[in-house]
Amino acid sequence: MRMYDLKSGLRFDKNHPMWPKKKDGSLYERPPKKLIDELVLQLVPSVTEVLAPAKGHKLVGWAFWKASQLAAEFIQTSPDFSSAEDLQEKAIAFIESERNKPADDGSDVHEILDGFIKTGTASEKDLPMCNAVWKMVFDELGINILMDVESEVPFATSIIGMEFGGTRDVYKAGKCVLDFKTTDGPREPYISECAQLVAYNDLDVESENYAPLLANIYIDRKTMLPYLVKKWSHEERLGGYDVFVSCYDLLRALGEIK
Repeated sequence: MRMYDLKSGLRFDKNHPMWPKKKDGSLYERPPKKLIDELVLQLVPSVTEVLAPAKGHKLVGWAFWKASQLAAEFIQTSPDFSSAEDLQEKAIAFIESERNKPADDGSDVHEILDGFIKTGTASEKDLPMCNAVWKMVFDELGINILMDVESEVPFATSIIGMEFGGTRDVYKAGKCVLDFKTTDGPREPYISECAQLVAYNDLDVESENYAPLLANIYIDRKTMLPYLVKKWSHEERLGGYDVFVSCYDLLRALGEIK
């Protein structure tokens, strides 16, 4: 489970100053729970982990579609095999090599845009996407992401009996919280994505003084261009709040979180 340090607001990973080390001084890939407990850190779940139950029903349909796509792709490669077991082994290896690509692509896009926002530059290959995102955000929301905001801002909070953390893609206190989403072609926004932004906004839905603007920017990983900016309304934010609280209560009832 992705966790954040409530005291520092930092994500608990290899970049955290208290990430455990081995006897030879090298960092653990996954520290034993005993070592983590000995650090006496107050670790809280990420917003995306809390919202996992809300994404489940969407992921089932996506997984079925992706499996059929990978099966067709695998068959087209005409693999050589000596038995049914050999074919299954090759198919599993192919699927495992392909299934993480969307997540990896999404991480790459976030890294590229983070660098662009912080420096105003990008590689020749990535600059068309960055400029297109800049223009769409400016035209749709009136925000200049090269001047008005911060990028990749971690946080952790304890509020109304819930503890959680996350990393805001684009953030300006009292002004906006924006999040980039990469997709396999255009699709409609999900209410869980609104819920994520509501949580990033400290669950503030009754007043609009903290960050009146919550929006997602959707990028097609096939074309590497943005196709939609979704600005969430007050009514939608109320729905997103209910989704987040319901997911948190469910995970707490299951003993997954405190």
